[in-house]
Amino acid sequence: MKMNPNRLMRRLIMMAGVVASLLSVAILHAYAGNDPEEAAASQSYTSYVAASVAVQPVAYKQPVKTVYTVDVCPGDTLWEIAAAHLPEGESVRSYMNKIKKENGLKNADIRAGQILVLP
Repeated sequence: MKMNPNRLMRRLIMMAGVVASLLSVAILHAYAGNDPEEAAASQSYTSYVAASVAVQPVAYKQPVKTVYTVDVCPGDTLWEIAAAHLPEGESVRSYMNKIKKENGLKNADIRAGQILVLP
């Protein structure tokens, strides 16, 4: 009796899938400490567990944002603080406006003891 090669390949793939499923269930029960007789009694549980192993969630770390702050001393002005911490290639006025926006300031009035977050 000669068998069609495509049919043989489908059978081999199906058998490999069955073997892989049984092997994964056996491994899960070995690690979970479950009794094999319990596994046979709860087929729906084992198929759910085997399916959950196939897709594992991946946790991605969010980049940590470094926050720089400035303690306002008596006599400090927003212009001086902006000029002292100015990023390269930016004007003092534009950086001062960014500091105001970051800290919710309506104008350039600041007071001693205030803590400003730098953008």
